[in-house]
Amino acid sequence: MVGLKIHLYALYNKRELDTSTIFSINIEEYYLGTWGIYLTNHISPDVIDSAEFLYGIAGRYLKAINFDGQETWAKILTVSYDRFTLTAWSNQNPSPEHYATLTVRLPADFMSTAQQVIDVSDALIEEEIGTDFKLESNVKFDLEVSSITVTIDGGYNNYGINVKNFFDTYWETGRLGDFEPVFGVELLNNGISEFWGHARIEDIIYDKLNDNYIISAYDWYKLVIERIGDSFLPSLGVPSINNFLLSIFPIFGSLIVTINGNSTFTQADYRAREDLIKVKDFIIEMQKAFGAYIYYSGDKNLSFINRNKSLSATIDISNLLIEDNYEESFSLRDYDRILLNVDGGWSKNSEGNWEHYEGWAWVYEDNGEIGVDIGVSQEDIDNAIGFLDLRQELPEVSFDNVVFGAKEPEERYSDYEDLIRLNKTLTVTVDSVAINITDKCLLDGNEYKVDRVKKEYLSQTSIIEAHRLI
Repeated sequence: MVGLKIHLYALYNKRELDTSTIFSINIEEYYLGTWGIYLTNHISPDVIDSAEFLYGIAGRYLKAINFDGQETWAKILTVSYDRFTLTAWSNQNPSPEHYATLTVRLPADFMSTAQQVIDVSDALIEEEIGTDFKLESNVKFDLEVSSITVTIDGGYNNYGINVKNFFDTYWETGRLGDFEPVFGVELLNNGISEFWGHARIEDIIYDKLNDNYIISAYDWYKLVIERIGDSFLPSLGVPSINNFLLSIFPIFGSLIVTINGNSTFTQADYRAREDLIKVKDFIIEMQKAFGAYIYYSGDKNLSFINRNKSLSATIDISNLLIEDNYEESFSLRDYDRILLNVDGGWSKNSEGNWEHYEGWAWVYEDNGEIGVDIGVSQEDIDNAIGFLDLRQELPEVSFDNVVFGAKEPEERYSDYEDLIRLNKTLTVTVDSVAINITDKCLLDGNEYKVDRVKKEYLSQTSIIEAHRLI
């Protein structure tokens, strides 16, 4: 049986992450020593420790006004219980008549907690459920989120739930108090969550003739990009995949990170770019660096998973085929190799041993194996055609991998294996709705990675698109 729950939230009028001044230091009250600002008896050590943990103080900048009324700033080098040690002030020492301030960018706060949750399972018109679970379009790392379309009987009024009254509360004005409503849409199959997404007021259509509400819902990723994608990065005490995702994505049960390499970013380099790179661009560069997908699973978990990993055991679908026939074809692409930056990476010397190397590398398929050419020059790139550029391009350090750090060579190249190999694509209809994106399945002795699933809950069948693993 298919069920549906609607969660109601308020969407705040924000399109940027908030900034906050966490310290405002009266220069006149503090001793401006040769090596820094002494804070004894003025700011509690607990406050300093908390700020260092949440946002990271060392490496940030105190800003103030000098005697000429102009801005001056100093970089905080170290933090201890009674002082900040600083660099020299950039434009004279600050005037004692003013304050020195330290400002950070806070984690995302563009939604309320759930204001209301209603179960409209009995109002759901099952024959009009359309689901499309997918990870990305044919353009790699151009995330094309999962979506569903459901139809609800507007005349349903039972067990204290009046569908029309619920929607009419927001329908006339399109507002929830002073804010826009946003609806969390949770689809369940036999009590198990299948989809967790959102619908904005523009995604709901009222069919007056049939007295139905037609709701199109999308992965929460879409909302994040729409609301704060153009904001600069949040301030993080420990810059890492986990903390970054926790700071910008709303409403999930748990965070699952399964990638190769170190998940902690280079702290100084992340902070140097907090005011230079936007959230949406950093997400893409992060996906490129780790060869990863990012998506919400049906059980509300937020997942950041390497392209070649799966969260479940391989599922044999041989006995689930509706017909003996299935379609398999080569999945052609408009590139024949990829270009990676390997700053801090490794290369093989003439003896076949790995040595440290900094530069760029071609990665390609060579007679069924992964071929690697390290030491690609800018001239090589300028003269090349038909490649997918996956170098990390971060502000002020073009194509430099310093923020994300180095990985072992085998990890780095295995991350992109499904992009490099000429894959066969399987399209098959199965008598089940239990197959999910990122699952692996087995058919006629061949293993496939699922890329897309279209489910029909009334008939309990699915159309699966997957690529063959070699």
